[in-house]
Amino acid sequence: MANFYVWLNRFDQGDGVAVVEVRRANVGRVVDGDPEFTQGLADAVSLPLTVRKWSIEPFRSLYYSDYPDADDWEDRFPEAWRVTLTGDPAGDGEVEPALRPATYNGYDSTWSPLRPAEPEPRGRYAAIGVLVGAIADDAFTDQVRAIRPDASVDTVVARSEKLRGTRVTVDLGTVDLAADAAAVDEVTGRLTELGMIVTRRAVELKLAELHS
Repeated sequence: MANFYVWLNRFDQGDGVAVVEVRRANVGRVVDGDPEFTQGLADAVSLPLTVRKWSIEPFRSLYYSDYPDADDWEDRFPEAWRVTLTGDPAGDGEVEPALRPATYNGYDSTWSPLRPAEPEPRGRYAAIGVLVGAIADDAFTDQVRAIRPDASVDTVVARSEKLRGTRVTVDLGTVDLAADAAAVDEVTGRLTELGMIVTRRAVELKLAELHS
């Protein structure tokens, strides 16, 4: 089993900058990163990039949960990491984001199981929804922004084989998930009302259905 799932958000080949999202699939966490680990992330999503530096932002999201109906906030809103990779483009290959994640078997040497971190319910939260088989136009994006006008909204056009889709992220900033889960659920419900799929496992099921 892989240690991590990796999604590519974007790659600016001219500037040598890529953004990926990482979710734990097995043991291990992302802490500060190291050269081997971050290069491995780039390689996992086939980026023609020699990584020189990186930055890591932890966040939580229902989208990455294996237990979206769990009562425990830690299970419902698992930790994920947004990693910005900067370096030297290593070729001219064009790389597109994918609706399905890549898998990665590496690990971050700055993490140690001997120093477990106490889960903290207060932190950055991102509500994520996916339109499978559709590209969000400006009118749709405006509807998403209207859910939380103060939140930043990021859209990623991705594909699975020949099927295109759009992944939309609404960054809610700092949220106390033990106390304010209802506020998070309200945003997730609004994304569902707009026809978006709000968990990665449901996206996988939809893709399997459409490709069958």
